[in-house]
Amino acid sequence: MPPTLMQQSTDHRNEQLWKALKKGDEKALSELILLYADSLYSYGFLLCRNRETVEDCIQDLFLHLWQKRGELADIVSVRTYLTAALRNRITDAFRRIKGALHEDLRDEDLATESSPEQQLIESEIHSLETDLVKRSVEALPARMKQAIYLRYYAGFGYQEIAQIMEVSQQVAVNMVHRAVLKLRSASRHYSDWLSFSLLFFLFS
Repeated sequence: MPPTLMQQSTDHRNEQLWKALKKGDEKALSELILLYADSLYSYGFLLCRNRETVEDCIQDLFLHLWQKRGELADIVSVRTYLTAALRNRITDAFRRIKGALHEDLRDEDLATESSPEQQLIESEIHSLETDLVKRSVEALPARMKQAIYLRYYAGFGYQEIAQIMEVSQQVAVNMVHRAVLKLRSASRHYSDWLSFSLLFFLFS
């Protein structure tokens, strides 16, 4: 789907802010923080239930950008870059906390510990107020949940999801597609309004 005029305008503004940041413009950094801090926090809290850890990682991310502003490369998407960078920092935080230097967010154990499933359910499915819908989403593997969140809540494209999750674009497409099929299959066992609730989650 081609980008809308609004999206093109946003992308252009982001590009301007990034270039200004590289030149040492503090106002550009402040504007980027205002633009992305909330969405980064929502995504980070899916990966890590510890609010302080998420906040520290976000602060550290923007501090790093400022300290390394002269070394920053040109990027295609500021939003994708920041989301992927936060994911990496939270991964590193878990490695330090758990002492598991060879684990990352691909591991099911880590995904279970950080409970992105539970946070996704609480933040996106809680309003549906039904245990049946919750169990349908809970039944998805952790990686599928993260892909579903990025696609249908955060609004990322498949190429961006692939960059954030460090997989190929085809793998990202497959994860989302399989998750949708699983949820649609589950919805057939429910009443009409519960089926609608699942579809609303996927396409609202």
